[in-house]
Amino acid sequence: MTVVGGVLPDGAVSARVQDLHDAWHDATVAGELWACLLPHGARGGLPPVVFADAEGEEVRPASPTESDHGESWVSVSLGEIEDGDWDFNPAGWDARVLRGAKVPVLWDDALGADPDVGQVGGDEDAALSVELRRGDTAVDVTGGEGGFPIHDPEREARDLLERTLSSSGDARTAGRAALEAVAAALPATIHGGPEQSFLMLSGGGVWIAVWTDRRGRLDVRIRGTGTPPARLDLTDRRSRDA
Repeated sequence: MTVVGGVLPDGAVSARVQDLHDAWHDATVAGELWACLLPHGARGGLPPVVFADAEGEEVRPASPTESDHGESWVSVSLGEIEDGDWDFNPAGWDARVLRGAKVPVLWDDALGADPDVGQVGGDEDAALSVELRRGDTAVDVTGGEGGFPIHDPEREARDLLERTLSSSGDARTAGRAALEAVAAALPATIHGGPEQSFLMLSGGGVWIAVWTDRRGRLDVRIRGTGTPPARLDLTDRRSRDA
């Protein structure tokens, strides 16, 4: 369930909200405020809302100004790099991350040969999270204080599925896919260890698999496109590429 609400635009006395299943719901109005309870989780971005005046005619809110709703951006600092400290060779940087990583750098060659290092959390000489990627497939491993721990694997998988789909498509369609995806178990091993079970979701041509070891404080998030694998056998690239 999700509650959405806000302030009625000038001249409006009612509001109706469309949920992700395309059903419309009448909002409760109190003074200038409105609120509506939707029968699903908070997904798909802001839902469509239609306002009306006392005669039932639609009232369109004033368009936000550019300053109210402008472009957002994030600046990420890579820190100070002294001359000669890094040769700016991607292959050399990958090797540097692999040598110093404080978490297993996991990959299954069935996902694609020779993955590259993607995002890195913390110091590249002692990374607390490392992502390997090849094409549209990525395996992200986080340990210790390297990121946000997975508390609810299914919610984590649905959130990641929605973010992945919305990055290249419609937020509402992505939200619906994440809401309707059916969870399944994906068998896997991690560096030759005992059989594990990843939680997997697929929708919109994207599949997501997540796993967490709360005792070892290790989280694994995997995303890919196309047909999901039947299983995963992840190995630690630190030992392979040493």
